Amino acid sequence: CAAGDYGASALWMGALPATTMSVMKSTMKNEGISEQVNQAVEQGKELYNQALEKTREGARAADEMVHRHAYHTLVAGVVVGFLAGFLASRGCRCCAS
Repeated sequence: CAAGDYGASALWMGALPATTMSVMKSTMKNEGISEQVNQAVEQGKELYNQALEKTREGARAADEMVHRHAYHTLVAGVVVGFLAGFLASRGCRCCAS
């Protein structure tokens, strides 16, 4: 082989480790990003589960309150309905004039 062929091969072989190192560094960065994404997903799952549990506790407390004070809840609903109807009917008279 000619000396030029070895020179090109040597040049290519010298570039190979640099390219390999570049690929390895890129892969390591991607693995780091992947790990960060996995950690973020796990934190999101944990926060979701905490929010879900608090929501369930609130629903249980509301259900218990309604069962304990059924008549109070019924009266409050009737009063709110009466006030809403009263205010809605006043708006209709004003527009009818």
